[in-house]
Amino acid sequence: MSQTLTALPVAVYDNHEKHGESHRAFMIPLQSLADMGDENAAQQVAVIEQHLQMHVAQAESATENVALTPEDAIQNPPMDSEQGQSQLPSIPDVPPV
Repeated sequence: MSQTLTALPVAVYDNHEKHGESHRAFMIPLQSLADMGDENAAQQVAVIEQHLQMHVAQAESATENVALTPEDAIQNPPMDSEQGQSQLPSIPDVPPV
């Protein structure tokens, strides 16, 4: 992310707390550089912050879905609010053997 200046998507299965901690640790020295006027560091901080917000949103979404039974989750999978698609991986149809 720091090289491409593009926030990467967050996976449903990510440990959001641990990922957040590692991203924040990486961001600390960048923030110091940004505070001294380094434009590239400021852009990197902004991208990482955007990614952290994705982790927060995904964690909140997962918390909301905890009350679902496995059957409910299969019948009503969590949806990607931007694209209206299921966040669950698709399983290809395989003909019986």
